Amino acid sequence: MKDKLARLQALKLNVKKEYVEINALKKDIVKEMVETDSKEIAYDQNTKATLEWVVEKAIDYEKLMKLYPDVYRLGLKPTFSTRQALHSISKELLNKVIKDCTKGSAQYNLKVGRK
Repeated sequence: MKDKLARLQALKLNVKKEYVEINALKKDIVKEMVETDSKEIAYDQNTKATLEWVVEKAIDYEKLMKLYPDVYRLGLKPTFSTRQALHSISKELLNKVIKDCTKGSAQYNLKVGRK
């Protein structure tokens, strides 16, 4: 059993190292594609790499805690839950608060797939 657990931990560590390398390579490829203004590159006959503009939104929890502490406490679970908060306040008010406390980030994301 200990041998299996040790092997599992070793595999997890290797996977983690591989993901670190994968993410670094993706960032380098995206940077190079942006610098050369290449939005799409054919890798081989069946595969291409494409840059996608991705906008991610996330709640700014520090702002939510600072400006709306009561709403923040209403939504607390191990993480903030809008469903939990809806038990105590209206959907309209919660949507207004969430919209006010949402921050976004935009960046290129690499997508590699079939042509």
